[in-house]
Amino acid sequence: MECFEDLISKDQGRSPLSITLTKDKSLSNIGLTYLDEHGRIGFEMLNPKEQGQKIRHTINPTAEDLHMALEHLCHYYYHRDRVNPNPASIRIGEDQVPFSSKFTIDIFKLEEDCDKDGEEIYVPSGPNLNIQGTGVELTLEQYNDEEDMYAFRITNDTGFDLFPYLFYFDNSNFSITPVYQPEAVSSSALRARGSLMGGYGHHGGVPLHLAFLNDNLRFEEGCLRLYVSTHHVDLSFLEQGAISGSDWKEKAWDSPSEPRNREWSKLNDFWDVITVPVVIRRPPSRIIGIIGSRGNGKNAFLKEWSMSLHDNTTIKPCIRNAFTQEYDIELPESDGDWLALVDLPAFEDNSIDNHASVLKAMTEYFGKLHNNGVPFGPLIWCYNISKHNFTAIDALNLNLIKDIVGPDGFNNVVVLTTYWNKGDAAIDELGASAGNMESIASSLRRYEKRESQLKPLLDGQAEFWRFGELANSAARERILGGAPAGDPMKLVESLSSRVGAQTREADRTWKLAETALREKFRTRLGAAINDKVQEARELGLELDEMEEDDSDRVTVREEKVRAEEDAVRWRKMLEEEFGSGLSYSEYLED
Repeated sequence: MECFEDLISKDQGRSPLSITLTKDKSLSNIGLTYLDEHGRIGFEMLNPKEQGQKIRHTINPTAEDLHMALEHLCHYYYHRDRVNPNPASIRIGEDQVPFSSKFTIDIFKLEEDCDKDGEEIYVPSGPNLNIQGTGVELTLEQYNDEEDMYAFRITNDTGFDLFPYLFYFDNSNFSITPVYQPEAVSSSALRARGSLMGGYGHHGGVPLHLAFLNDNLRFEEGCLRLYVSTHHVDLSFLEQGAISGSDWKEKAWDSPSEPRNREWSKLNDFWDVITVPVVIRRPPSRIIGIIGSRGNGKNAFLKEWSMSLHDNTTIKPCIRNAFTQEYDIELPESDGDWLALVDLPAFEDNSIDNHASVLKAMTEYFGKLHNNGVPFGPLIWCYNISKHNFTAIDALNLNLIKDIVGPDGFNNVVVLTTYWNKGDAAIDELGASAGNMESIASSLRRYEKRESQLKPLLDGQAEFWRFGELANSAARERILGGAPAGDPMKLVESLSSRVGAQTREADRTWKLAETALREKFRTRLGAAINDKVQEARELGLELDEMEEDDSDRVTVREEKVRAEEDAVRWRKMLEEEFGSGLSYSEYLED
């Protein structure tokens, strides 16, 4: 581009830019693209974690506009990614923990209400949207200035009075918007062991607007960044509008390396920043779930599905956390209609702690769907047909599925039996000789028997599909040809044509205490506490009967301590999830 050559070769007194040029996209944050049909320069996100974000803003192909745009981007990325190079830590007991870990940021939707004088006001409503501190995920329709406002609460769990500064960084237009900055220089706004509400009423700050500002986007992401310091600092220079906006050229930003940006120098070593990811998406027309523990073919199916959809096996989820991943799918010949495939967690072992994490993640996910009014269903359950036994973990996951879809919801379940290519059936390179085909028939009979034994467990209502990576056409026809099978995309398309019936879980209130999953967790956790308390008692009695010099005494004592620690940890978990009115006595047998 000529303007880029002018920018590099002709100084003309422009401020230096902190950028690195490369032809390797894998090393880049952002790319520049010349749009021939419009005669303008566009932007492309190249960071793999941000490639779902589309940038609709463009600039004129002049050296001046390009310099301003690059300066705008430098300012944005520098402050969005900046952290304290020497982060503070504080002592908790015998441990040193990050200073930033002692803060929480809660986000609440604002709704109209009336005060005692009948005046219209806005008040926080509904649950905290920053679930477990993992980020804010919103499913929104068109922009509505009154309905898309949010308040915040910052909680300080340290012993320090602090000055908080909250900004919103928008990846869709590279704007930085101040949400809260303390006014008083002499008085800290965030007290030790205290909280600060903001974004409405007399609490200070401005409401946070989280909405689609571009009708052509269906996915936007950004982040809230909370800076905390023991000293007052003027951080107003962080603010900037959208790139290529009406006023984007009016303010010449200081380069981060220049001394004029001296407000940062007022921050002593005792400051930190907390980042809350924000994802905004338009609602899919429907959501299909897929679930299956390790070894049951779920990952193989997803890779094959990705290959059929995008010709590669590394499709990127649009939303991802420790337990769930959502993939957006625009169906062929659908006029822009799209759905989401969500990869749900399953039980992998008998660990109570792991079960707690899965159940909590599951109920929070369905609570989010309910809050956003998004229907869920159908559900695909992946099951390895080549294994010999229906295990205890399989039984746990089947019960989990029952709790998700409800007692009458098996007609909304597809059992995807996988690994039909294993064992004697795997003859991809052997050819279709009579002997090999007989081996196929033997494996097929065993697998079909296991398949038939599964059907009564789902009340005969679930639909069964087969999946196996069989390159040999004869084997494929013999094994998969007589049942719904083949291309994973065909299965997804088949399910997408169904009316998205909400499951029992998604249709309930967001409160976890009202879900079947949560009640089951409560019962199981209570029983586990009872077992551990009883185990600790028995080990204590065993210790009382042992001689002081018994060589096994240390081992028994350690087992007793572990049992007591498990009981205490699980009891704390139970109290946090169900209220503090619970006690051990509820779970101890007479």
